[in-house]
Amino acid sequence: MRRPEARERVFRKKADPKLDRLRSIPLLQGCTQGQFETVAELSALRTYEPRDVLIEEDAPSSALFVIVDGSVEVTGDGGILANLGAGSVLGESAILDWWVPPKGERSQYETGRRTATVTASADAPVEALVIEPAGFERLRTEVPGVARRLVDEIRQRFRTGEPEPGPEQG
Repeated sequence: MRRPEARERVFRKKADPKLDRLRSIPLLQGCTQGQFETVAELSALRTYEPRDVLIEEDAPSSALFVIVDGSVEVTGDGGILANLGAGSVLGESAILDWWVPPKGERSQYETGRRTATVTASADAPVEALVIEPAGFERLRTEVPGVARRLVDEIRQRFRTGEPEPGPEQG
């Protein structure tokens, strides 16, 4: 009796568009596949239409944003503070509030108020990675290198007095 030839079956994972987008973020360069998957699990990739408001001044801080594609305008105190592009980190005050709440005054994920308004540019959509407090806490413990890079980015901004880093800073 003749045996049928065995066919090698190759199973390939379907391409994950979110992982592909995460790989394009300079802040995440050097991550392993597992680290990218953890970041993908702990964050959301959102698209904002032109002129959509990502962050509103005086609103509660509820997430950290990393601009993946497009540009935003940061306004406050009656004027434009900065124009920011891909790679920029927004909402850093939220991280500081999550980590350093006044003793006994806030629960683990209560945060302060936003200090500026951030609006998608008028000419194109903006794609942003959004990380909420609980996701950042897990990121900090499960992928500490990425959390450390985010904090380093924030620390550098405070040391230089720049409103935000980014190639399109105004």
